[in-house]
Amino acid sequence: MNKEKILIFEDDQYITDILKLDFEKRGFITHFSITSLEIISQVKNINPDLIIMNNYLPPIGGISAVKILKTDLDLCDIPIILSSGKQNVREMKLSCGADEYLLKPFSLQHLYKLLSKYLKSI
Repeated sequence: MNKEKILIFEDDQYITDILKLDFEKRGFITHFSITSLEIISQVKNINPDLIIMNNYLPPIGGISAVKILKTDLDLCDIPIILSSGKQNVREMKLSCGADEYLLKPFSLQHLYKLLSKYLKSI
């Protein structure tokens, strides 16, 4: 069985611990990064099926990182969920071209509803 890969850009250890446990229990291969440094090479090395991108990600931030990924012809089709604790996360999503947005704090049930639009194994 081909396991789907999720790349998570998140600097909150609590969130990464919860997602790692739950995603791996469900059979996903998970990769994590706490920085947006060399964003293109990070994504190309992992070749994920989906990306979850925290808005506040050093050094360039999630919005800039999503814009970079969405303008790269090799990576632009990878679905990206932009996450943030800011109430205007929907507007942020629209401004950078992310596919979905996730307002923190979020429930796993809501996250899986978003993931089900893009991943076959849900």
